[in-house]
Amino acid sequence: MKRFLTVIIIGLVISSISGCSGFTVSAFSPTATATATIVPSPVPTATPEPGRVTIVAPPEILPDTVKAVSDAIQPIVSQAGLVIEVLGQVPSGALGPNRKAAIFLTQPGNLVDIINANPETQILVLSDTDLQTGPTLTIVRQHPEFLAFIAGYTAAAISPNWRAAGLLPSSGGTNELANAFMSGGRYLCGRCGTSTPPFAAYPITETLPPNSTPVEWHTAVGNILPAGLETLYFSKDAQSPELLQALVSQNIVYMGTSFPGEEMRSRWAVTLSMDTVGAIATALPDMLAGQGGKTIQVGVKLLDVNENFISAGKLRLIEQTNEMLMKGWINPYTVTG
Repeated sequence: MKRFLTVIIIGLVISSISGCSGFTVSAFSPTATATATIVPSPVPTATPEPGRVTIVAPPEILPDTVKAVSDAIQPIVSQAGLVIEVLGQVPSGALGPNRKAAIFLTQPGNLVDIINANPETQILVLSDTDLQTGPTLTIVRQHPEFLAFIAGYTAAAISPNWRAAGLLPSSGGTNELANAFMSGGRYLCGRCGTSTPPFAAYPITETLPPNSTPVEWHTAVGNILPAGLETLYFSKDAQSPELLQALVSQNIVYMGTSFPGEEMRSRWAVTLSMDTVGAIATALPDMLAGQGGKTIQVGVKLLDVNENFISAGKLRLIEQTNEMLMKGWINPYTVTG
């Protein structure tokens, strides 16, 4: 009987186990290990060298001149995404890659070689003589005779009795600058005669070689002081602090190419200079656009204008005459009364 019950119990247990639906034994499945993906680092690329505008200024060019040119063209150069570099000597050939333009502040003797060695560079040259332009050559044409003519015109305009004089350099032979100064005065006042003595053929000039000393210029002034001068113009070669100091006791109105300082302001009528920097700034945008090959005429710039001597009306006449010179409507050497 016990054996029979044992068999029944075992049978029931087996039946209950097999009747449990959904019971399964899962096989072991290992988890896959993630594999890292290696991304190669980008290879750095070289930064392109910016294009350059080169100013070529040999040692004889004053640092103030270089700075004036650099300051004037900086906005144009920056807007074009370029940079300025300055070379202290004239190159013998190629300027190097990425030179968009080169500004020569003196005319190089090897200009043809430079043009040929830099076919992709627009070149600008300052010159006191006429030069043939080319597709990549722009000429900024300076006219010292324009400056002398306007100086003579202005000196006569501010002299009540036309008693104007100028101190100008002479290189021997025909003195073109003295001729231009006198022509400028006579363009304004014809024969420039005075009604009271001393009488002279105004305006008058004194000339010396460019390297003359202040003492020599002082002697030259002494030759014309008896003419009762009212206005005296100093060219760049003649003007010096020593000469101005020596003449401070004279009752004369002065003009020149650089402002002598506040101590002379009450006697200083105007500063005259060639507007070379302005002409360079005018030419550069077209050059950077690849449109060179032009001749830009340099006019005269008036600074430090003393309204006690130069009224608005006189200033307007001077500026109009300057414009006519630049357009070629006036010959500065042959205009006479």
